[in-house]
Amino acid sequence: MFKTEIVIILVLVALIIVLAGYHYIFHIYEIDYRINPEYLYADYSSEVTIEVIPVNSLGFRAPFRNPKTKISVEEGKDLVEIVRYDKDESVLVLRSLGQTGIVTVRIVSEYSIFPSVIEFKIIPASAEATLPEVKRVT
Repeated sequence: MFKTEIVIILVLVALIIVLAGYHYIFHIYEIDYRINPEYLYADYSSEVTIEVIPVNSLGFRAPFRNPKTKISVEEGKDLVEIVRYDKDESVLVLRSLGQTGIVTVRIVSEYSIFPSVIEFKIIPASAEATLPEVKRVT
């Protein structure tokens, strides 16, 4: 009877560890967005990548999980072209069409209540005219 109690306790402990592991490691707690780079140049080769990242309760990327999202360009459709849109990995790559302006991207996820809106600028190719000067204080 003593061995039976040990086996039951070990099974219960293993079950608790599995359930806690699923809840804290594999469950998607929130959605994060990675934009690289934060702006585009107004030439025909500049690209921006928008990636949707599922985050678990510990603050890390949730392993083996892909967020189900719908990504659409709301404003500035004439300023960019879609190079790649991977629905499974939730990655959108946009390329500039040579005009300056602001592009707005809307992301709807089943893990968020409201849609997220990402806005980035397309700046002139000679960005020295638009970027602020860096002043050194010695």
